[in-house]
Amino acid sequence: MTRTQTINFRQSINYIIFAPLLIAFCYVIVLLEINAPYIYRIFLGGVYNPEHLSSLFFLIMYVFVGFFAIPYLTARYLIQLTHKNIGLCLPEINSSLCISLTILIGIFISFGIYFSKLPAFQAYYSFAHIKLPIFIFIQLFFLPIYYFAEEFFFRGFLFLTLYRFIGWHSYWIADAIFYVAHFNKPTIELLFSIPAGIGLNYLALKTKSIYPSMITHASMGFTLNCMMYF
Repeated sequence: MTRTQTINFRQSINYIIFAPLLIAFCYVIVLLEINAPYIYRIFLGGVYNPEHLSSLFFLIMYVFVGFFAIPYLTARYLIQLTHKNIGLCLPEINSSLCISLTILIGIFISFGIYFSKLPAFQAYYSFAHIKLPIFIFIQLFFLPIYYFAEEFFFRGFLFLTLYRFIGWHSYWIADAIFYVAHFNKPTIELLFSIPAGIGLNYLALKTKSIYPSMITHASMGFTLNCMMYF
């Protein structure tokens, strides 16, 4: 078998076996994540309420295990990828990427401000009942963990790994799964997840790191929460 034939054979294996398995695995993880309230009720015997600190703590740990721990172990020891392969490294930034990053952060913050004024978001993401010290704790502790795990899963584990297997097709496939992850969110956020996912995937691919997309995504969440709380 020639070198070209070997490469073509490996590409065929990636298309036929590895890519579908990765997609199916990530889809199952997402389905488990959006059903976190149901899992909470089964194992803890209570009603999941995002207004309660215990429910939020469960969600953060649940997301950390499902979106980071399990995918990380799978990537490192089953697929045998390096930290750089899955975006767990310092970003490669140049002047044009700095401009792109600044623009994206500005867009995400602007949408965070806009979303905070919508009744659907005020009902879904309300922190009005929470005392200020607890709110600050949530933003400084829970929020970074949540967005780190989420961006690792969608950008590092899913998109960057899938890009190695099938190239540009990973954009629309990863974005479709990211869209599914927002099924239980307000409708406008569900729609926004489509262009948002493409932009975050672009950042991860160009910088070879999940951290710029994490900062961008978290900027909207932090803005949204603070605008509604204060």
